[in-house]
Amino acid sequence: MMSIKHVTAQLEEPYIVTATSEGFTYTMDYADRNPEGESLGTSPTGMLLTALSGCHAMTARSFLSGKKIPFSKLIIEINGEFTNGRKNWQLNANVTIKTDAQLDDRQMETMERFVARNCTVSSVLQTGNEITAQIELIR
Repeated sequence: MMSIKHVTAQLEEPYIVTATSEGFTYTMDYADRNPEGESLGTSPTGMLLTALSGCHAMTARSFLSGKKIPFSKLIIEINGEFTNGRKNWQLNANVTIKTDAQLDDRQMETMERFVARNCTVSSVLQTGNEITAQIELIR
């Protein structure tokens, strides 16, 4: 299976970028370098974590729907640390999937494996990076 995407990005001001993907426009900036210091959007690394959160949410939903497990809440929280290593930048991300679905221990383990295997963004980023995910039940 293959998925081809096309994004067009344009530098609008010194550190403000407008990107168009699949007909939607996103603004990224680096507020610390913006002369006015005003943030108009997330940073590129923030956008990367945003994509990771969306992928985890959609993949977790696929699991719950496929297993016909009812839920009303599905919240993704990510703490990501970007560090400049010897050869390149590294990402250490911890993803927490919070849901009110009634899952037993076996279902939680199966869901963690399903999300790890099927979240495209996570799979792409994992080479050379550390991305851990766990499920937290909320009531």
